[in-house]
Amino acid sequence: FQFLTLVPVLLLAGPLFEETAFVGHAQVELERDLSPLAAALIIGVGCVVWHLPMFVRFPPEGAIAGVVFLVAATVFYVWLYEVS
Repeated sequence: FQFLTLVPVLLLAGPLFEETAFVGHAQVELERDLSPLAAALIIGVGCVVWHLPMFVRFPPEGAIAGVVFLVAATVFYVWLYEVS
């Protein structure tokens, strides 16, 4: 339950400006050759690589959850970008 209450805070306050910068720049370039979902997944992997030093501090299950959350959040931001 605690994680579910943290999700809105993480989506709106934490990575909002950083992730929108990734999406705003890379999405347009990647969508020239790829679908929006494929581009979002590539950007998500890039965000994971960028945050990798942070993830190595967590136990493996926490790092995996962080990776999944970061990729899912990136797909969500791309969806917001596409519908705006």
